[in-house]
Amino acid sequence: MSPSSSARVQEARDRIAIRLRGLRSDAGLTGQQLAELAGWQGSKVSRLQSGRSQPSDEDIRAWCRACGAEGEAENLIAASRQAHHMYTEWRRVQGRGLRGVQEARTPRYERTKVIRVYSSKCHSGDAPDACLRGGVALGDRPVQPDPRRLAGRNRRTRGAVSNRPAWRAALPDPD
Repeated sequence: MSPSSSARVQEARDRIAIRLRGLRSDAGLTGQQLAELAGWQGSKVSRLQSGRSQPSDEDIRAWCRACGAEGEAENLIAASRQAHHMYTEWRRVQGRGLRGVQEARTPRYERTKVIRVYSSKCHSGDAPDACLRGGVALGDRPVQPDPRRLAGRNRRTRGAVSNRPAWRAALPDPD
């Protein structure tokens, strides 16, 4: 899974929340009125329609019943289950830590011949090797390697690749 997977999970949850909010609005109900019809606290409606809480299947059915949109329930339940599956998969991948994510990228990195980089502190007249070895600073703070031990091993592997004679870095010409 890509690093942006957590954003996609949140987008899926947000789409469900927007659909729930739309159903409530189309029914002409306030959040408090919907809560009373469903037998919930008002805060539950707020959490569900803002995407802060994942609705259960029964929550979606009750919401749709209260809004008079029972026909929408099954599609919303399917979308909710998909979002939950995406979240579960994202958590599984993240549970292994950065090591698995970085190891998955090592073969592609090894095949790479040129990496094009940009740094506002490294100009075309500078030696690219000096920039890539950590001589580039962000503000007044030098770039520091990730302190996580397992991720460090993978960085060293990629570093060995970048020191091969056939590998080079290309910095864009500012002109």
